[in-house]
Amino acid sequence: MTNPLFLCARNRRRSPTAEQIFASRPGVETASAGLAPDAEEPVTPDHLDQADLIFVMERAHRARLQRRFGPHLKGKRVICLDIPDDYDFMQPELVALLEKKVARFLLPLREKVPPEGRMRGETPASDRFKPSAESSASPRTPISPARDDTPHPALRATFSLKGRRMRVARPGW
Repeated sequence: MTNPLFLCARNRRRSPTAEQIFASRPGVETASAGLAPDAEEPVTPDHLDQADLIFVMERAHRARLQRRFGPHLKGKRVICLDIPDDYDFMQPELVALLEKKVARFLLPLREKVPPEGRMRGETPASDRFKPSAESSASPRTPISPARDDTPHPALRATFSLKGRRMRVARPGW
């Protein structure tokens, strides 16, 4: 279960909109509050203690949150969405902006936890050693190690420096 907390100044438009949008997602339990003293729902230490992720709408909100509740933010991830106070409650543009900026942080729990026994993105062992159609269609010629007396052509460059012959290990050095 993911518990995001959405914060804005007065908890009247942006954070209640975010709370309502994401409340219907499975595995997500939302809350919202305001940082101003006259907020509809003022933020409390209890709000912060219950939250897994804290979303603030502006950078000033992050600074105010840190000043007032610094000790309660230990180990909490605070994400600034950079959404100005230019929208009404549930305005379609605000909804679209919140979906775009917040959705990736609220993946369903089943997508966050990798299947048992393997890391995220790892291919199962049964698929790891199967030759692919591409590799069998165009076999590669193995590169034989160069013998000491016949170095790779790129390593044969020699030049004279004050009468001394030097072998250049790599061109351009």
